[in-house]
Parts: sequence; C-alpha cells; structure tokens
Amino acid sequence: MQTRGNRKLVEILKKSCLAQEELRLKKGAVVMFLKNNPIKKYVNGTLGKVTDFSAGGLPIVKTYDGRTIEVEEESWVIDEDGKIKAELKQIPLRLAWAITIHKSQGMSLDCAEIDLSKSFVEGMGYVALSRVKKIDGLRLMGLNDIALRVNKEVFELDKKLLLFSEKAVDELNSFSESEIRKIQETFLNLVSPTKEEKQESLSTYEKTKLLINEKISLQEMADKREVTKETIVGHIEKLLESGEKIDIDYIKKSYDKNRLEKILKAFKKTGDKKLTPVKEILGDSFGFDEIRIARLFLKK
Repeated sequence: MQTRGNRKLVEILKKSCLAQEELRLKKGAVVMFLKNNPIKKYVNGTLGKVTDFSAGGLPIVKTYDGRTIEVEEESWVIDEDGKIKAELKQIPLRLAWAITIHKSQGMSLDCAEIDLSKSFVEGMGYVALSRVKKIDGLRLMGLNDIALRVNKEVFELDKKLLLFSEKAVDELNSFSESEIRKIQETFLNLVSPTKEEKQESLSTYEKTKLLINEKISLQEMADKREVTKETIVGHIEKLLESGEKIDIDYIKKSYDKNRLEKILKAFKKTGDKKLTPVKEILGDSFGFDEIRIARLFLKK
C-alpha cells in the first residue's frame, strides 16, 4: 500500500476500507474486489480466482461470471474543496475465504455461505442476505431469533416517514402548475453555483493550463495541484472541448509510440470516443487510464 497526506486522515482511510497494507496472492487464490469500477465492470464484492500474473506483476482474476480482469491499482481519497487531504493506493483485492457481516455492508456478492446463528442485533440478517445477488448464490448455514427481527425504533420511524411522504404528496397535488414551476425555479436557483463558484471552477482549469505551459508531466501536475492524475486528464479534456489552445504534444512524446498508435487505431475502428469498446479490442494488456490519455490525441 502507498499512502500520502495527513497521517490521521490516512489512518481513517485504512480503517474505512478493506484494502490491506501488504497483499500476498498466488495462483488459485479466491479473491474479492473492494471497489466499484464501472469501466472494468466489477463492484465491491465481486468474487473471482487468481489465474495468473501479468508481466508487470499485476494479478489476473477470472470472475465467477467468466470475465478475465487484469487488476490495476485503485485509489481511496479524502478530499476537501477538490484538494486531496489523504490518499492510499492498493490493488483492490483481498482473500475471500471469510468476512464479518458488518464489514460486508455495501458489497454485492455473487455467492456467499452465511451463518446467522450468532446474530446479536436486529437487522444483521437483512444486511447479510441482501449482499447476495441471486437466491441460488446463497447457502444459509444457521439462523437465530434476532437475525431477521426489525428494530422497534426503526419500525416506528419508518411509519412516521411514510406519513410525512403522504402529506407531502397531498400538498404537491394541491398546487397549480404555475406554483410548481415557481417552486422548481426557486430550488434550482438555490442549488445552482454562484458567480464566484463558477469563477473558481474556471480558475481550476486555468491553473492546470499554466502547468501545461511549463511542460511538466501529468503526475507532476497532479502532485502540484494535490489532485489525482485522472483529474488532470479530465481538466485537459475540458480545456480541449472548450477550444482552448494548449500544446500537449510533449505529453505524447513521453508515451510508447507503438502502444499509442494501437490505441488510436482502435478508436478509429469503433468510430466514437467511448473507452470500453476500445478496451475490448485491445485486451487486458492496455489499461483504461492509458486509453483515456491516448484519447486526448484524437484528431477532431
């Protein structure tokens, strides 16, 4: 695990995610993913088995639904006003032989063997059983009286919330269309960014533009701005979309020419700028981050 930032916040990150400081894997190990990644199509709880390791030492996992994924490093961050205060990076895997119900919260599991015979608080059964995607992926080993019981305070609160919802619906139904439109406009004005906020948003791209003019690397820009490299790539994309004249050819020169050409050819073949179709053409030897950076050099 690699970490940076405020020491106390880093410790909070370590406790809040299941990534291990030192991860040891071998072929045949049953593993669980610890993060959602819509691009690579895995979620927190996806199960699989390590089948091999890439030339760079990255684990190659075959998921239970038959997909093969080269698992790259992921990042967990605590940020404030767009600036990273603490960050940890690790391969988003852990051995999947066993996990507590409390630590399984938020996961979506393909299958699980669950023992609820020692449940000690209401709702534990719901938390555990609702982790599993399909009933045929569940094996229930034990059950006690409290596991599926609903907490009385929660039950009463739920009834109150339902009453509030019904009252809100009745109130909305009593408004005319013009009154509803006025309420909507008031709400949008309240949540829309202020002039100052818009200026700050623009200035963040200007700051990145100034760093581009210094001809430094993406990682150096990210370090100076205290953001991730992915954020810097996003800034460059926005600058290009807005018609800003920026010279990023020096960034192109730092990447393998043959790999870059393969990616650009794959984009040409798909006919659009989506990352996933290109990744499917190129295979596991190319990462999404690399493909996204190459996309910056597509001719308009």
